Amino acid sequence: SVTAHETMSTLAVARQTAESYGDSPGQVSFDMIDLYDFVDLQEDADQTLSSDLLAAIEDAVVYEVSGFQRMYSYGLSIYFPFAGKEYFDYCLSIYSNIDFCPEYIEFATDFAANLTDEYYLDDVPEYDNELYESPETPSGDYSDVGSYYVQLTDEEWEYLCYVYCVLGWYQDDGSLLFLGYDSDIVMDYDTNTIYDDFEGCWTMLNGQPVAAYVMEETYDYVIYNIPVLYNGELAVVKGAWIWDEAYEEGGYYTYNGIYYTNDEFAPPSSKLSIDLKIGDEITPLYSALYSDYGYDYYTGDTFYVNEDGLYLEWNWLPDGSYEYGFMFIDVYGNYHYSDSIEKTVY
Repeated sequence: SVTAHETMSTLAVARQTAESYGDSPGQVSFDMIDLYDFVDLQEDADQTLSSDLLAAIEDAVVYEVSGFQRMYSYGLSIYFPFAGKEYFDYCLSIYSNIDFCPEYIEFATDFAANLTDEYYLDDVPEYDNELYESPETPSGDYSDVGSYYVQLTDEEWEYLCYVYCVLGWYQDDGSLLFLGYDSDIVMDYDTNTIYDDFEGCWTMLNGQPVAAYVMEETYDYVIYNIPVLYNGELAVVKGAWIWDEAYEEGGYYTYNGIYYTNDEFAPPSSKLSIDLKIGDEITPLYSALYSDYGYDYYTGDTFYVNEDGLYLEWNWLPDGSYEYGFMFIDVYGNYHYSDSIEKTVY
């Protein structure tokens, strides 16, 4: 029989993988996902029920249009609690007040309760993982891996929902700036081992290293949000890495627009869209993981938009010292971090 933990794991991985909407780094998640994609990702759990529900969604959606980077959007989104834990009660109460499907309300409420239930959380391992330097070649064909790895226990692997690499950048004043997280890693599922693929390159915006956050990851593309100041106001640049073996690096970046950020709307809402003009000021923003001066964030070097507009590229980081490690998301939506290793780029 299927255990409660296995059910939670199936739902959590589908929720984390499903097409999502409205999330931005440093802001509370909207927890909105595409319902069809969410169900489709769990088709193996019960193919008959999944097929019936997918068919019902297709019948309900009269018309939908989605672009290449929304290819897993099928026209019907839904609130499903996972990341914004402090807003679960409020959001679920809205469903109750609009005479929404009672079975779904009960299902989502039970899932939300499990995410914060100490009875279940007590079983989650600590993920206090040491990062090792790898002198040997890993099993299998992993020619792209770097020199570091972390190996999870069977229990840690069982509770794992997602994993990313994280990078910090040391400044001359001793501060450590957070450059975000990425999915540029290699997984060995046979040995529960995660290898880095870090060679000293990172996401660049018009030649500057930026704090890039993965907002969505599929087999076809990875969507990023990059916090900046636009003419002194808070904004986010949206871009994507498109997987394409026709390119030497295995893919390419696209620039998808720049948007103001506020508490009422989330990018890429058209109400927040910015039309770039030549001469506009763009200043990258970084969270401070550690600062001698107590600053919460730092600003990068301001540059001015020219006829080339904004563009993303994968390129070498400036010479200096960096902290590299891994970030784990468990099936209950909690974040854990491995040890980190200092890496010098020159």
